Amino acid sequence: MDKVLAELRKLRPELLAEDFFTQRDIDETAVDEHWMTQWLWQAQGSEVIPCFVDRTYLESGPCCKEFLAAKKLGKLILIALDEPEEMGKVSASGHNGPLVNHFMIGGQCLLASGGQKYADPKELATVLSNVWMGDATEVEPEPEPDEP
Repeated sequence: MDKVLAELRKLRPELLAEDFFTQRDIDETAVDEHWMTQWLWQAQGSEVIPCFVDRTYLESGPCCKEFLAAKKLGKLILIALDEPEEMGKVSASGHNGPLVNHFMIGGQCLLASGGQKYADPKELATVLSNVWMGDATEVEPEPEPDEP
């Protein structure tokens, strides 16, 4: 994620540090603000919410709740760090059902696992920048799987 943020800052030097929010920005010492409240404030004010998903993400209830919130807010950009087919085989449990199902049925995502186009931080930063700034014309949709 750090490499993607560095590339994004190169593409959009006018953006300030406050324009970015990551999990590391959550103040876990804040006794009067639950971490999810801090995340949700940022999510509600954001333009896009990129979710970097791998198998570990699928095993985290809080991460899956973030995915659901991003999807509900219409700000989700789903980035698959592992092969989507493999993530679609993860056992459904807790809050991960909708996300596992997304991968199981071949739902849209940016492929960023080894060797894929969006594994390159510059490529991924370009897409995020374009979507963030309202110019999604350079986002290439992944081809639809062949129907049996």
